[in-house]
Amino acid sequence: MISAAAYGFGEDRGATTGDSSRHGAAARVHGAAWTPHGRHGGALAFDGIDDVLTVPSAAALKLTAAATLEAWVYPASGQSGWGAIVQKQI
Repeated sequence: MISAAAYGFGEDRGATTGDSSRHGAAARVHGAAWTPHGRHGGALAFDGIDDVLTVPSAAALKLTAAATLEAWVYPASGQSGWGAIVQKQI
């Protein structure tokens, strides 16, 4: 399996999170708060309204075949309806 991007959130602070894949596509943090209470260390807490990570366009992210997108998610409260966890825009 080839990784196009991988984010471990080990920074614990700052406006970006590093990409541990070979592509180095750092993601920009918009509104989310750093927390030490992740599954394996650091994590980001999202408000469920407008907090996001954005990743700049890169050749490795221009998917031409099937792909698997995954995320560890720990909901802090119940939710109604659907919410996006991962989104790939063209």
